[in-house]
Amino acid sequence: PLAERADLLVLDTFDHACFGMGALAKVDYAARHLLRPGARVLPARVEMRAQLAEFRLGEVCGFDLSAMNAYRWSPYADKVDLSRVPWKALSASFSVCTVDLQARAGAGGRDEAGELWEMDEEMEIPATAGGTWNAVVCWFKLQLDEAATLGSRAEPGCQLEGEAAVAGSWQQAVFYLDELPLAAGDSVALRVRRDTSQVHFASSPPQARARHAWIPSWHYDMIHDAARNAAYERAARRAIARRRAAAGG
Repeated sequence: PLAERADLLVLDTFDHACFGMGALAKVDYAARHLLRPGARVLPARVEMRAQLAEFRLGEVCGFDLSAMNAYRWSPYADKVDLSRVPWKALSASFSVCTVDLQARAGAGGRDEAGELWEMDEEMEIPATAGGTWNAVVCWFKLQLDEAATLGSRAEPGCQLEGEAAVAGSWQQAVFYLDELPLAAGDSVALRVRRDTSQVHFASSPPQARARHAWIPSWHYDMIHDAARNAAYERAARRAIARRRAAAGG
């Protein structure tokens, strides 16, 4: 235990999906048991941002693998480096939520502050491109102080300015949904729910497709690895050539 209450709370318990390591619950605990009134919280605020997205397999190395799209799903937020995988943005970026950690701590971790950890809202998101919507990609931005921000992804189409920085270790979160064809200009209803440990997305009204199987995401990463595929193909060709030569073919 602390000898006396603290004047500063530094939080570094954020994961690729932002809230999965219990950062919000830790603010409540610290406010009740560890902090002095008026203590500073770093970061003071966190904003979660997102885009509608398409993640699909087509032809890879001459093979039509589109049937695997039916199994690209997970009940959890997938950790992905968007700069290293093929995907298509179907909307502009939008704000999912902003959580004021400083205000919550200042209220002693009580819901009476009006900064409730829980939310359940429906958003109308316009599509900016046509495609098959089957995912929401998310990242977040921490407001460290009045001047500095730290994010898990640079805002699309924007240059980093001032004391804005991006930490690559978090990567980004991908939430998979059932497939829905979209045309540019369409508007989709997106339901967003949040509690103290997670954010959940669903199309509205929710689709009810039965899920009997799914393929772990690392298989898709492996399939899209062009260098790996080419190396295996060259090795296989050499092995076949040696076999034929040994057989006198």
